[in-house]
Amino acid sequence: MAASAVHAFSRKHTTVNPLVPERSTAVVVDGPFRYTRNPMYVSMTGVLTAHALLRGGWLPLVPVAAFVAVMDRIQIPAEEHALSWSFGRTYEEYRRATPRWLGPPRR
Repeated sequence: MAASAVHAFSRKHTTVNPLVPERSTAVVVDGPFRYTRNPMYVSMTGVLTAHALLRGGWLPLVPVAAFVAVMDRIQIPAEEHALSWSFGRTYEEYRRATPRWLGPPRR
């Protein structure tokens, strides 16, 4: 999923760097972005979860929960604010139609 998301960004010639969302040149809505606004974070969560399950027990799941909490409460809102400012209505329509994490499109 992460590789597909990076490929979709490169096709639109936009940045994949989450630390500079203001450098985005396009709202990417195809590929995995049809099902989630954050396929790279979903992929990272999946890798962390798989690693935690391989280690066993509940304690290895703590970093997964921390990662999701930080992404959902700090990183993603900052990115959404920057994208909303840069792309206005186009991004807001995409935001309404596509879940932050995972799910079917709401169109």
